[in-house]
Amino acid sequence: MDRQSKDFSADYDILVSTSTIFSRHAENFSLAAALSIDNALNRTDFRAAEKTFSLLARLASLKPKELIIQTFIPLHYCFQAIKNSDPDFFYKQEIFFRRQLKFPPFSHMALIKIRGKKEERVKGQAEDLFSKMQAGKPSKAVEVISLSAGRPPKLRGNFYWQILLRSDDPRKITRFLKINLKDFRHSGIIITVDIDPL
Repeated sequence: MDRQSKDFSADYDILVSTSTIFSRHAENFSLAAALSIDNALNRTDFRAAEKTFSLLARLASLKPKELIIQTFIPLHYCFQAIKNSDPDFFYKQEIFFRRQLKFPPFSHMALIKIRGKKEERVKGQAEDLFSKMQAGKPSKAVEVISLSAGRPPKLRGNFYWQILLRSDDPRKITRFLKINLKDFRHSGIIITVDIDPL
């Protein structure tokens, strides 16, 4: 079952579903399973553990008699918190790591998305902008963290690349962007900025 499923029969023994199940299904299950959940947990996203915990908590809310989680890291605090029905434990572990790594809420981040129809052109402009930001920033007020292909790298005919910034103050990020983006004009290339992306 997924978002495209319209007439879905309840006559089944095993149901394989996307997260659509949370909005379209109220029946209790005797068994629920999250397969290959490590793929979600190991994403290059500082919110990966939070999103994984949220997904599993919603799966548990379907009130299955048993919940199976397929993982290679069963002692991860995300899974231990689900196993013990202890969201406070998850929060304490997650907030500890975020403080150590200066991730939100202990900092502010900005995601610059560069998109266009021609893959090599988008990549080249993203690399040029990244180099400019690294070389020309006036102070250590803004940290230029990374340059990477978008996730997904192609969407609706456009190729995406992205640059991640971090600072202790969103106003510093805004000033930094004004300086570095004011002369950025390239035909066929569109830039968008998301402050504290969710």
